[in-house]
Amino acid sequence: MIPGSPVDFARKVISSLSLNGTEKVLDVGTGRGLFAIEVAKRLTSETVIGIDVWEPESTKRLTFVHKWAQPTRNSKDRACLNAEIERVEGKVKFINMDASHLDFGENTFDLVICGYVISHLGRHGKKALNEINRVLKPTGKLLIVDNVRDFTYFLMSTPHLFLFSYIRGKKAKKLTSKYWTSMLSETGFRNNRSERAKGIMVIEAEKT
Repeated sequence: MIPGSPVDFARKVISSLSLNGTEKVLDVGTGRGLFAIEVAKRLTSETVIGIDVWEPESTKRLTFVHKWAQPTRNSKDRACLNAEIERVEGKVKFINMDASHLDFGENTFDLVICGYVISHLGRHGKKALNEINRVLKPTGKLLIVDNVRDFTYFLMSTPHLFLFSYIRGKKAKKLTSKYWTSMLSETGFRNNRSERAKGIMVIEAEKT
């Protein structure tokens, strides 16, 4: 699955899931709502919940934003506006919430999506995955879309980019295939399927 534009890539990722339209879905680190909106288009009886810790929202309502416009600054306003543009505003709810302290009961969701969030949480990443495990139903699924830094990434990038990703901090050094496998195992998940392309890994996992 080769990434294209952010919107096209989100559409491809969600299309690869076997959704029946009745799932309860949580999108952790929803940002501008790309994954949440694509899921909402496919649901028939539930509302997608997208959570993030956004920057302080502007006091002025966004009046015009080109669809998925750049720069890609995340905000709750932008996520809501994107949902309106895609005509799913009644099927998605955005909430300001910390991924490591999910305010939901146990066994609530059929599917949890994490798009580019675990790698940004540093030492709190494991806590967030434990929380996700808690709120997932026994048969629940976890979808992770995140960065991977390994030899495949080296081959797909320039040497300068590869070296920069490794010297910019310990967090980047950890983002290998082995790291993701270990993180999932330690937090009660089994990796069912994974794909890598251009420094991005897509993982489908389930509770063990």
